[in-house]
Amino acid sequence: MKKLMKFKDEKKENPLLQRIDLFEKSFDDFSVMSFNETSLSSILRDVDMNKGSFYFKFYDKRDLYLSMIEIIGIDKTKYLSNQIKVQVKSENFFDQLRQIVVSTLEYSQKEPRYNSFWRIFQFENDDLKKIVKSAFPELNQDFLGNLVDKAILNGQLSKEYDRNFVYSIVNLYITNMDSFIDIDMSKKEILEQVDKVIEILKKSIGIKLINQ
Repeated sequence: MKKLMKFKDEKKENPLLQRIDLFEKSFDDFSVMSFNETSLSSILRDVDMNKGSFYFKFYDKRDLYLSMIEIIGIDKTKYLSNQIKVQVKSENFFDQLRQIVVSTLEYSQKEPRYNSFWRIFQFENDDLKKIVKSAFPELNQDFLGNLVDKAILNGQLSKEYDRNFVYSIVNLYITNMDSFIDIDMSKKEILEQVDKVIEILKKSIGIKLINQ
């Protein structure tokens, strides 16, 4: 298999942590263009880095891409995990789901390029997706899927629909939550929109209690 990240093979620190300008420019370009559309030469020119210096730190453009993903992907995963642990004490599926949505929106507001990048990634070729998944097995941890499975086991979700359908519905709402949000909305208005979506999910896939 072709080598992926030079800094990992050499057991060194991610070089983008030292070249913030290179990270920022890479993130800028990869969040508006696909992998193939993005020009390595253009990135290097804009950060005034010659190819000799680049290839001393990276194998190729794909190495740069993966090194960037390590920073943005793992950072976001850690952020969400910490938010869930700190802010959600309830074992209720919908309380946990609400916090995931709120935290994701907060993260996206902090870093608008994040959603744009991952949306483009969904349309990348399968070979590139497989490489990313193999490079970052921790990003394959199905946090949402685990929550759904636990909620089904605990009797919090309706048995009217099968697990994969429930997962698909929840994932659809979460990944497109920003489409319900206007850029000029206040935090209160954003939370109200989130609560509306959670209420829709409760009524559609939640257990129907007698006193509801």
